[in-house]
Amino acid sequence: MQGRHEGPVDIERGMYGPDVTFLGVPRTELGAAGLDVVVIGAPYDGGTSHRPGARFGPQALRTTDYLPHDASRPHLALGVDPLTELRCADAGDVLMPGVDTEASLRRLQTDYIDLYQMHHIDRRATWDEVWEAFEVLRTQGKILYVGSSNFAGWHIARAQEAAGRRNFLGLVSEQSIYNLIVRNVEAEVLPAAEAYGLGVIPWSPLQGGLLGGVVRKERDGSRRYAGRAAETIESRRSQLEAYEDLCTELGEEPGTVGLAWLLSRPAVTAPIVGPRTPEHFTSALRAVEVDLDEKTLARLDELFPGHKTAPEDYAW
Repeated sequence: MQGRHEGPVDIERGMYGPDVTFLGVPRTELGAAGLDVVVIGAPYDGGTSHRPGARFGPQALRTTDYLPHDASRPHLALGVDPLTELRCADAGDVLMPGVDTEASLRRLQTDYIDLYQMHHIDRRATWDEVWEAFEVLRTQGKILYVGSSNFAGWHIARAQEAAGRRNFLGLVSEQSIYNLIVRNVEAEVLPAAEAYGLGVIPWSPLQGGLLGGVVRKERDGSRRYAGRAAETIESRRSQLEAYEDLCTELGEEPGTVGLAWLLSRPAVTAPIVGPRTPEHFTSALRAVEVDLDEKTLARLDELFPGHKTAPEDYAW
């Protein structure tokens, strides 16, 4: 995979997945892939290192249980995406991210975190409080970089301006929902990320599987959909059919095209994928090798209209 520089820190251009994506995948197979792994988990009070553990029942284990035995820590970028607020419940108005961070380090069996991402904006804390807390963690050597998740464009701007006043690096990444169907971030989040040098790490890059060939899977009987999923597919059937037809013309899997499109977007460094098997993971990596030409990109924009940069998007 080729490196792609999008800000003050180099983020490898490729497919990054949360630790939960490796559940059920033997770590010997991950090691055989010969790839560095970037883990984005969510340490919280439940005692495990990933947030969606309920989906997988009792299989919730430490992140390290899914890493290759021979993984070299200096070559393994480890990130966490805490769901809890920085504010400790019994600490009044004192920011104490170190409490959760210490627990995360123990669970992850490591001594530092490469990328600590704030899962949501903390609306009750000032940015001076937030950056002071992270400055302490960085001085202690427990984290290297700080990122954001689900921030608005103006949140990023305020965060970076406050960090600059403190001579602190600030944010290096933003994790937002972004895919061909959901393109709201194009109005303000992506321009803010570009302006302040953040790498964007899209979550739900295939919109919960809608861009992964659902119509074809429904037709060949490999997957059945019911409830909300079936309703969503039906409401977008003509759009999804046209998209899958285009992918067939290109000779690529729908999921591969959706990820390749994201990799062509400004500021985007790495979609967060959720493969259930080593085969799915290998298939996702194919997107790194796919270059979509201008004609194809234009056809995708026709199928899935995006947004202009604000205020042009809505003012004129």
